[in-house]
Amino acid sequence: MQLRDSLDSIEPEVTPRVALVFALVCLVLVALGIAVWPHPPPTAAVRVRNISSVTLQDLSVGRGHYGSVGPGVTSPYQTWGPVYETSGVSFKVGDQQLGFVPEDHYNEHPISPVSVTFEIDVTGEAPQFQFTTKVVRE
Repeated sequence: MQLRDSLDSIEPEVTPRVALVFALVCLVLVALGIAVWPHPPPTAAVRVRNISSVTLQDLSVGRGHYGSVGPGVTSPYQTWGPVYETSGVSFKVGDQQLGFVPEDHYNEHPISPVSVTFEIDVTGEAPQFQFTTKVVRE
C-alpha cells in the first residue's frame, strides 16, 4: 500500500470550492450595490451670481463655462462635478485676467449632489482688480 501526501487528495477538491465561494461573495456585493470599483464622482447643479459692478467675461468655474455674466446677473444652472468649495475660477474684466487654480483637493470632500451658487465679487480699480468667491448651498 502506497501512502499519498495529504495535500494531493485535498487540493483538487478545495480549489473549486474557494473559487465558487469567491464568485458568490462578489455577486452578493454587486447585488447589494457594494462595488469593488470606485463610484463616479457626485455632480451638482451649479450657477454663478455676479455681485460686483463689472462684467465677468469668459467665466469658468470648475468644469462649467458660463460665458459673460453681467453685474447683478445670475447664470443658469449647469450640472458638473465633482464640485469643491475651492473649485477653480477664471474670468476676464476688461483686459485683466483673474483667476484661482487650487493646488489640489487633498482632504476636501466634494459638495453633495445639491444646487449651489458661486457668488463672485470683484473689487478695486483697473488694473488692480481683486475678487472673492462664496459658495451658497441651496
